[in-house]
Amino acid sequence: QGSGRREEEVRRACVRSGGFLSDRFRAPAEPVSGRGVSIPGVAMFTTILLPSDFSGCSAEAARAARRLAERFGSRLIVLHVLDEPAALDPMFRGEVPLELLRGRMEQYAREGMEAFLKAHFEGLPGVETRMASGVPYREIVREARECGAGLIVIGTHGRTGVERVIFGSTAEKVVRMAPCPVLSVREGGKEFVHP
Repeated sequence: QGSGRREEEVRRACVRSGGFLSDRFRAPAEPVSGRGVSIPGVAMFTTILLPSDFSGCSAEAARAARRLAERFGSRLIVLHVLDEPAALDPMFRGEVPLELLRGRMEQYAREGMEAFLKAHFEGLPGVETRMASGVPYREIVREARECGAGLIVIGTHGRTGVERVIFGSTAEKVVRMAPCPVLSVREGGKEFVHP
């Protein structure tokens, strides 16, 4: 009775503010469980989004994402974003025609995704892939919303100081803007293990 009343209060507040309460935020009727884990009324990471640029950082994040997906029986989506705004700038592409460059980028992305999946997710059923074009952090956040991700697992270079100011941090922007929790995995960090 109490949770129904609370849900109605939240729904009214959302309507007043112009928002809405999605069904995916309601607690499931049955307890959700993974190996050795049972949390009544809470869905643990039913969908995990793993953004990848095929780097060493992404490899570290892939190991963590795989462990979590196996542990919780999660759907795993691997996303690669073609960073077109930077790559298509005439300063970077020189005299190469746009269509040729775009075709090469897409081919590299397909080959990179295939190799990444083989290296990190062979034997794991139900891994899905997505490709997007645009500003990486925006596309990651957009995909997280669209697929209803319960968790984003993202690799980070761990840049600090001037390097961070110059290059920015996709992971940091994702953490600030994501519609769900984000696990940031640092390259060369500690091994991700479950106690």
